[in-house]
Amino acid sequence: MRLLPGPQGAAWVVAETATSAVFSLVGLLFVARVIGPQQAGLGALAASAFLLVEGPASMLFGDALMQRRHLSPEHIATAFWVTLGVSVVAAAALALLAPLIAAASSLPEMVPMLQVLALLLPLSGLGGMFSGLALRERWYRLLALRTLLGQPLALAAGIAAGMHGAGAWALVVQQCVASVAGFALMALWFKPWPAPRIDRPALKELWAVAGPQVTALVVMTGRYRAFLLVLGLTSSELVVAATHVAFRMVDVAGSIVVSAIGRLAAPRLAALQHNRTGLAECFGMLSRWQSLGGLPVALGLAVVAPRLIEALMGPAWVGAAAPAQVVGISAALWIAGGPVMALWLAMGRTRMNLWVQGIACVLPLLLMAILRPATPAMAAWCWASTALLLPAAQLHLALQALHRGWLWLAHWMAPALLAALAMLVGAEGLHRATADWPAPYALTAMIAAGGLAWAAALVAWRLLHPGSRDWLSLAAASTSGQE
Repeated sequence: MRLLPGPQGAAWVVAETATSAVFSLVGLLFVARVIGPQQAGLGALAASAFLLVEGPASMLFGDALMQRRHLSPEHIATAFWVTLGVSVVAAAALALLAPLIAAASSLPEMVPMLQVLALLLPLSGLGGMFSGLALRERWYRLLALRTLLGQPLALAAGIAAGMHGAGAWALVVQQCVASVAGFALMALWFKPWPAPRIDRPALKELWAVAGPQVTALVVMTGRYRAFLLVLGLTSSELVVAATHVAFRMVDVAGSIVVSAIGRLAAPRLAALQHNRTGLAECFGMLSRWQSLGGLPVALGLAVVAPRLIEALMGPAWVGAAAPAQVVGISAALWIAGGPVMALWLAMGRTRMNLWVQGIACVLPLLLMAILRPATPAMAAWCWASTALLLPAAQLHLALQALHRGWLWLAHWMAPALLAALAMLVGAEGLHRATADWPAPYALTAMIAAGGLAWAAALVAWRLLHPGSRDWLSLAAASTSGQE
């Protein structure tokens, strides 16, 4: 009997997503606790500068290779050598600009850190291209092993470096081990490497898909990195460290649900793009799923953040509690908006995604430049400003495109919103009742109370609606209205 799923089993996707999220958060918390807030802030700034350049290089042709129906050796060879060339140029640019970035941040110690990280860019670029080819063949186990093996090694290396007095360099060591391990595994799978050649027709065909896609993904994934860099230019490293820890806590916890729903939503919505009724029903059910899984996480973290940080990080990190609460509320507003990004993709209106991500990137940066936040909470409010407007605005446009109204959406969202409200009340009640308890005990009690209240609310809703047996059935939703 097979104990593990096959190499193309979907369970590997879940394992990869969850492991990546958990180790990203645990790695940050443990290494940051070992090296302290100031060194963690310095390391976070260096890593953010690197990741801002690494993103475009690693995403350059992966999606285009995966999407293309007929893939020739010319396409693969062109993608390989263009990716390598772009990555080498990006590495040289980052190394040369390192003194300017460090001078702008008033942190000269960051120069050698950036120059070492720049050496990883060719590995990251080729690793992203290999990942696109592996995903095309649905080699989910290979992609998961990259995380399941690389992340623990990177965490162990980062903690060991921190305990031996490496300071901010511990985060650099952690990134280096993760990048090298991931590339090595993918390179062993992708062999032999193609002979040097660049085919112009093949490049043109690939770029037709890669250009718009990379632009949208860079804006989406890079906006927080840009935010952190601008924060470093306008605030102290202590503010950067506390804000970064708060953001990562919420982002990592919520990304498991949002990423899973996003992967589930895109192909299902795309399959129903010519069936407006089925498309609307599927979107409603996916919105319910996303809120059922995501709202308890985001709102729960907003409630338990002070005790959670006290228990995991110690009193030196108390400044991260307030921004974590703000970011948790912000994340909840985005989660409640449903998988709108996948909906625009299915409807062929991807420019809407680019507009939303562009506004979400620019507005916080403008606010920071104007307000120059002096505390982590002020920085978090600058970031959360977009959540007060954009999720509701794009959801309104999505409902118009689906020819549906807010009351229709409320029907789908009712159980999720009811359960989230019950969880919030239960956790907040225990928060007040356990104010004098030690942090670990109070945290356990709050999580238990919130979880029980969430489950009780769902049971109550189910008992009040005995006829809706398919209230979580995506198949029923997508076939309930055929045109």
